[in-house]
Amino acid sequence: MALKDQAARLYRSLTDKRLINGPERSAAARLLCAAAIVGAVTFAVFLPAVNNGFVSWDDQKNFLETTGYRGLGPQQMKWIWGDTGAGFYIPVTRLAMAVDYQLWGLTPGGHHFSGVLLHACNAALLFLLNVALFRRFKAASGRALLPAAAFAALFFALHPLRVESAAWASGLHDPLSTLFYLLTVLSYLRLRAGAGSRLKWTLASGFFFALALLSKPSGLLLPLALMFLDLHLFPAEGLREKLRGAVRGKLHLLLLILPVAAVTLRSHQNAGSVYSFSNYTALQRVTQAMYGGVFYLWKTLLPLGLSPLYQLDIQLQPWLWPYWLTTALFLCLTCIFIFLARRGSLAGLTVWAAYLLLLAPVSGLAQTGYQAAADRYSYLSFLPWTLLLTGGALRVKKHRGPLLLAGLALLAALSLSTRRQIGVWRDSETLWRQAIAVEPGSTYALDNLGDALADNGKVREAVPFYERAVIINPSFYEAHNDLATAYFETGRLEKAIKHFSLAVKIKPDYVLGHHNLANICYFVTNQPEAAVFHYRKVTELEPKNPVYQAELGRALFRVRKFDAALRRFKIALELDPKNKLASAGKRETARLLGQ
Repeated sequence: MALKDQAARLYRSLTDKRLINGPERSAAARLLCAAAIVGAVTFAVFLPAVNNGFVSWDDQKNFLETTGYRGLGPQQMKWIWGDTGAGFYIPVTRLAMAVDYQLWGLTPGGHHFSGVLLHACNAALLFLLNVALFRRFKAASGRALLPAAAFAALFFALHPLRVESAAWASGLHDPLSTLFYLLTVLSYLRLRAGAGSRLKWTLASGFFFALALLSKPSGLLLPLALMFLDLHLFPAEGLREKLRGAVRGKLHLLLLILPVAAVTLRSHQNAGSVYSFSNYTALQRVTQAMYGGVFYLWKTLLPLGLSPLYQLDIQLQPWLWPYWLTTALFLCLTCIFIFLARRGSLAGLTVWAAYLLLLAPVSGLAQTGYQAAADRYSYLSFLPWTLLLTGGALRVKKHRGPLLLAGLALLAALSLSTRRQIGVWRDSETLWRQAIAVEPGSTYALDNLGDALADNGKVREAVPFYERAVIINPSFYEAHNDLATAYFETGRLEKAIKHFSLAVKIKPDYVLGHHNLANICYFVTNQPEAAVFHYRKVTELEPKNPVYQAELGRALFRVRKFDAALRRFKIALELDPKNKLASAGKRETARLLGQ
């Protein structure tokens, strides 16, 4: 009986109907069971992801190198709520990582389990949202709505484009933030419908939207997308009423956008991850945005050649065929939807506009990173299309049996493709071999595959991939450094020095390159003066690193610059009183100076 009561409350929340004993309670139970089935099917299809490990695509940094999330104490909370490293301010996601660490430690399968579970919850919530929307559209009749909404939710959830977000440990922010975005929309519907206390639903929608933005701010423009949804849900006559309707129930959401956008932009700027207009022009940004708008739809229709990295060409040329073709398709789709809207069919234009708004923050208009597109960017932005899928399924009146079988066959095919794609994310080597199979000239994928092989002890096997990366892009300083490291480890010292030198010549402020050269000069080639030069460069770039200060002191000591060496040892000890190298160096230097 308790389960039926819960189902009744859920049904009433979605439909504003107070239930009585009888058929309506059974309908509520069917709704709850259908949502549970959608979630369970999604969970079962994605469950093999728990057998995957961490991959060298942010996982190593986020889970193995970073320690700020390992606990829930004051120090961890300071990192969770105060750090904006790498240009991201996502404290709710980091809090979820900390909880996962409490549950699973560093076991990759546990972190994957959390992502899969969240994705399954999103599938169930999306099903309920579609049901709620079509109840309010008054476009659903009888029992047709549940299977139609279930098909749309499963098409979204089981599609292989979802694998990157759901089966990648570092992709946790996508399913987590989307969970809160879906809850925001459900709360907003209750607020606009005037069901219950307005204050209650205003606070609920604002609370969920804040959590979503602090999980991943990619849905910043959700309130604007809701304006298009209102055209169908709450139509208004007259310009004044339309303007009032545009902000009604959204003002508190719009106000949340401003501080989050400011923090996000400042974080990216501090990290140096935002491309400047001098490096990446407005025309290139718009071209990339239109390319992405078509790219995700194309990959949805034909999910072949999926990759963890679709590398961005910083010298993007809009007149090359992939870009002018997608630009033409983008404009054609826009014209078609506008034409249909003028003929009285607003659904296509509404969905297209909402899709582009949700995609805009990651479309390349404010470019960060070196990807032209990413499968994970379709996770939130694709949600509006599920409304068209639900509506299209509801319109089917004839041949429902064969179409039902065709729909089930499509979902089965998507599930099989998703299972294969999950296997791509099994480990770093498999992941980057897939990326190179899709794009053989991807220099970052070549470099990352070399790193994966080197980490597994296959250094000689890694060398050809590093070499291809620097041949394709001679200014790729990180690949020069990685190639030099591989040469050094395989006994080719001259080549190693050459490529370390090229790395710092290309990027004079490259700390790792200078540090590697300093170590070679100090330990291998017996050139302490050259070592001093590079250690000094490293300390200029990172003056608060006690290890670098102590290493510079050691090199200065070797060239008998004892006063300068003593100063460096003292600086290192001020930064880290437990630094053994600095402590021993200070004692020896002070003894020689008679202090």
